[in-house]
Amino acid sequence: MTRVAPGDRWADVDRPAEVIAENLTAALAHVARTKGKKEFFVSAIKGEICVEDGAPEPPKDYVSSLYEESF
Repeated sequence: MTRVAPGDRWADVDRPAEVIAENLTAALAHVARTKGKKEFFVSAIKGEICVEDGAPEPPKDYVSSLYEESF
C-alpha cells in the first residue's frame, strides 16, 4: 500500500486512485485481509507498507564510470 497525501490515507498499489484506508491501522488490517500476511515492513520515507512474498529482490542498477569501471 502507498500513502496518499495529505494526511494518513492509504491506497492499494493495484488501485492507486482509490483510497482504501483512512489511517495506518486500517491499512495494516486491509493488507492482513487481502494478502493473508501478519508481518509488515513500513517505510516512513517512501510511504509504503510491504510484505515479504518470498521472491528475490530485483538486481540493483549497474553503475559505472565514464571508463566503464564498476563501483
